[in-house]
Amino acid sequence: MILIVEDDDLMRHVLQVFLEDCGYRVIVTSNEEQGLAMYGTRTSEIRLVMCSNTVPNADCVHLMRRLRALTPDIKIIVGGNFFSHDVRYRLMNEGASALLVKPYGSEEVLAAVRSVLGDNSTR
Repeated sequence: MILIVEDDDLMRHVLQVFLEDCGYRVIVTSNEEQGLAMYGTRTSEIRLVMCSNTVPNADCVHLMRRLRALTPDIKIIVGGNFFSHDVRYRLMNEGASALLVKPYGSEEVLAAVRSVLGDNSTR
């Protein structure tokens, strides 16, 4: 299962529909607190968290730290409009599994998800 934490309604919906069409089970939330609450109730099912570089009332590093406190090996893909070298370094150092620069296409999303999950199937 994939948990999407994305504040943009359209982006959240598009990602959910696309990934479900690719055969993944997806749940969505719009901010860090909702995401953490959902993660807490479905920890054993969630294999991947996708989040925006900036989520309301927090940043993704804060979210990643809180997720990793619960599950140290959770896979996390971070999406954002721009990642400077310093930001890329910080995100990867904090445990991001992959970064996606917006606007990203469906093929990029699917490739990142499959790579991070080690899923080579053609769902």
